[in-house]
Amino acid sequence: MLIFKFVRMLTAVAATAVVGVPQIASAATFDGLGAHTLTSLNLGLTANLGGVLYGFSCTDSALALVVTNATTANVTGASFSHCTGAGAIAGVPFHMTGTGFPWRVTALASGTFAIDGIHVTQVFTLPSGPLDETLEGSLEGTINNTTHVATFANAEGLTATGGLGTGAATVSGTFSDSLSSLAVT
Repeated sequence: MLIFKFVRMLTAVAATAVVGVPQIASAATFDGLGAHTLTSLNLGLTANLGGVLYGFSCTDSALALVVTNATTANVTGASFSHCTGAGAIAGVPFHMTGTGFPWRVTALASGTFAIDGIHVTQVFTLPSGPLDETLEGSLEGTINNTTHVATFANAEGLTATGGLGTGAATVSGTFSDSLSSLAVT
């Protein structure tokens, strides 16, 4: 009988201990199912490619984003227009093309996300002929869940490779959601 009472007491203590344990937070998720267009009026990049400094700014960029469920989102297209070079490419005409879609988007924590698999080709029109540079990698950004504006603040994670050299690139700019519903919670 004493053993029975002891087991019952241990069971009650264990049950009380489990109830008192805080629950572990679940992973972040996307809000705003469906297709979104994220537009930027101020996308910029800077890179140091073995001592060669270059950069650009674009005043008309867009990312096509599809949120298929709370845990899955992909960039399915990208466009970059009205871009101006800086540093080693100041005044040089160029165009950029996003390729290798989809780029996977992961909700990291409330208000934070990462884009993986980014691949952008740049072609600079020089008097001596075209010069190619490729940007590849991942970027982390934040999103204001009230204004639905995504921000890259000197985000690292891209590598520039090509005729200008090879090196790390940082990205800055904001992207507004056309539907005003995208959030990471």
